[in-house]
Amino acid sequence: MWLAPQVTVLDELPAEVSELLTPPAAVAGDWEQLGRRVRQGLPTIIGQCSTEADLCRELSHYLWLTANWAPFHPGPDQWRSGMSLRPEITVLADWMKAAAGRLKERALALRSPWP
Repeated sequence: MWLAPQVTVLDELPAEVSELLTPPAAVAGDWEQLGRRVRQGLPTIIGQCSTEADLCRELSHYLWLTANWAPFHPGPDQWRSGMSLRPEITVLADWMKAAAGRLKERALALRSPWP
């Protein structure tokens, strides 16, 4: 069983989870910019999860909500330059939704007692 309270940064996540949170090159720059804001909530989420399945489920929910919120609600500093209006942010949001779906599938697979 994977216990999370000692894990506080993405680099310390299980390899499979970290891989699911690695964006393709096309959105990596936007992910880094948005990621500053997104990652602020990760230590709290990670610290509340006692299993990898819980972690995947919570990260999935967090990414899905952020992906639906981000393109339409620019933050005070990150998006003053109009990032929310660029088409690339839609690509990033789509990637985040896909990553959320993969994390949810992993959570279900880890919890599933049947083959």
